[in-house]
Amino acid sequence: LSLRSQGSGVGSGDGWIRDCLGANVAETATATVTLFVNGQSELACTSNNPTTGGGPQTQPLLGGIQAMRFTYGVDTNNDSYADSYVAAGAVADWTRVASVRIDLLLVTVDDGLVDAPVPYAWNGATVTPGDRRMRRVYSNVIGFRNFLP
Repeated sequence: LSLRSQGSGVGSGDGWIRDCLGANVAETATATVTLFVNGQSELACTSNNPTTGGGPQTQPLLGGIQAMRFTYGVDTNNDSYADSYVAAGAVADWTRVASVRIDLLLVTVDDGLVDAPVPYAWNGATVTPGDRRMRRVYSNVIGFRNFLP
């Protein structure tokens, strides 16, 4: 997921707009922040903030993330509410996207915490893992304010 933020205030910024690493975004700057799951099962952030100088900087934010998924709520009947959630490649008209659903699959670092593999639901299927780690799926839907009634 990539987000862009325009700075606020004067000079190096007033502190209201910050990147994912906590740095101010200057008044005339636009920072790009990308969130992703890295190879160490961590939610990580890359910030390309011209205010801090140098190139993009990456930092892990949260461990124990096995997977992250975004689906987009599409309003198909013009009532300003999502009628279905689809992957980005299946969105035919981005002006009809009313919300985004973020799903995180969290997993413990340690194995052997349960007596037997525990099935979990992910991406519309029930998955039985090959290990004995504990997993939990968390979902959140965020409505786009400019689209909601």
